[in-house]
Amino acid sequence: MLGESNMNKKVVLIGGGHGLSNLVKGFKDDNSLDLTIVVSSADDGGHTGKIRKEFKIGAVGDLRMVLSELIKGDSSLKEIFDYRFNLLHGVSKVSLGNLMITSLWLKYKDIDKVIDYFRIKEGIRAKVFLSSNNPVTLCAKCGNDEVIECEHFIGESNQKIVDLYSDVKAECNKEMLDEIKQADMIVLGPGSLYTSVGAVLCIEEIKKAINSSKASLVYVCNIMTQDGETRGYSVEEHENALSSIMGRKIDRVIVNNGKVSDDVLERYKKENSEFVSCREVKDYYEFGDLVEIVDGKVRHNSALTKKIILSQ
Repeated sequence: MLGESNMNKKVVLIGGGHGLSNLVKGFKDDNSLDLTIVVSSADDGGHTGKIRKEFKIGAVGDLRMVLSELIKGDSSLKEIFDYRFNLLHGVSKVSLGNLMITSLWLKYKDIDKVIDYFRIKEGIRAKVFLSSNNPVTLCAKCGNDEVIECEHFIGESNQKIVDLYSDVKAECNKEMLDEIKQADMIVLGPGSLYTSVGAVLCIEEIKKAINSSKASLVYVCNIMTQDGETRGYSVEEHENALSSIMGRKIDRVIVNNGKVSDDVLERYKKENSEFVSCREVKDYYEFGDLVEIVDGKVRHNSALTKKIILSQ
């Protein structure tokens, strides 16, 4: 695959959704890094869910967001990739990028060939992988012993999650597993705790690769809690959840200590979301004013977050 290097620092980013694609923004132009991105394949809601159900393939939405971020801003493909339109029969906000990935997946029967198609066409150095090349359904065992199936139901449950697993064995790319094992640094998050980051970490082969790696394990904690998934969670509870899923202690936790305006907080409060609190300062917690407001949403400042991540 493109972008191989035996000399540059090997960094693996793991996650999904807007959190991962936003972090990729901070890393993508650093040619001193050998960058690998592992994208969650658990998404089964919205347009991606309809594609999964219709064509019996894995999730394309989170992958599209990462590839879109990696495509150069002056490329005509980026504009096409990000274009959304409405279809008949109530299907709205259809992503053209999702349809492009889907059509190539159906043609090549291999998502890795699809990813390489875009990497070669756009000269993308970073290696990109789906966490699972076959369709898998995320399952969660709750504290009351209830089992919830499907990522979008888990993310709406407001249940205490005690375990995550896939309904079938995930088919993982061997090169991806090798990149994890050989990494100097593995970065988790930010993003939905259970349905993005945890959805990758619960895959057995990925879990084994992380535990056999000597890499420094870094977690970028979410700035805001997420209704349905982490309501009332502290930094420590985010950290402990991921450590429990993968069976390994996290070496460093990146924590936001910045603030946002009252009007933004009020909007989040209406969605049962609030700042993630830090109840205990540990010696491996690293703090920074990481807040950036993008289209009214609280995001991590990708450049500053990257700077803190690579400071050690």
